[in-house]
Amino acid sequence: MLRDARLGMALVLAIALAACKVADVDLDGKPCPCVDGYSCDTATNTCTRAQAIDAPQTTDAPPDVYVPDGLVTTTKVIGMDASELRDAEMYEQDPTANYNGVEVSCDLVWTGLVWLDLSSIPTNKTIVSATLHLRVTDYAATSGGTVNLHRLRESWTETGVTFASRNGTDAWSSPGARGAARDATPFATMMPAAIDTTYDIPVPAQLIQDWVADPSQNLGFSIVRGNTTEHIHFGAREGAIWTRLTVEYY
Repeated sequence: MLRDARLGMALVLAIALAACKVADVDLDGKPCPCVDGYSCDTATNTCTRAQAIDAPQTTDAPPDVYVPDGLVTTTKVIGMDASELRDAEMYEQDPTANYNGVEVSCDLVWTGLVWLDLSSIPTNKTIVSATLHLRVTDYAATSGGTVNLHRLRESWTETGVTFASRNGTDAWSSPGARGAARDATPFATMMPAAIDTTYDIPVPAQLIQDWVADPSQNLGFSIVRGNTTEHIHFGAREGAIWTRLTVEYY
């Protein structure tokens, strides 16, 4: 009898628990709080059915130049030796004088010139990225303002260039390497706000590609006042720290 009673009680308990089971209820759009299987949308304070989430897929931002799988790039710093560049400055108020010293100046009447020798990079290589390193020395745009870098379209010599002449004999098409002597749009703009500081400036890979593929196009660049009102000095190869260019290629 006791055994039968226990069996009877277990049967009654099982029936009671089954009766208490909560049937699945659609809580979509119902006010929070929510049960398992739903999440609370805090913006609307309503429940939404949880969705199966696949593993997140990440995609890197595309590089400037696509590097095929399996290829290893090479990084080279141009200008580690001062013989790999030439630089000078032009002074509008002394248009026939050659300024080739320990600094490259830039302001309303001074324009800097820099050329880097890229011949150590084979002409069939593909340029992935390039970064220019310009050293601001003892004069900077401490009150703000910009300086622009323009691709040059006319050749010049370090010991012959002046505001009037590009090599001591032939005149610039426009004095001071302006007008057709350079690209109208700068390839880079910088803010040289601090003295004794090296600024890393991204350079379009295509520009360096053009110069590497056809060395006759590599005529350097000019450093031109943007909207700064101050006089700025950049390091020259006759000084302690000068311009360098880091190039990545394959």
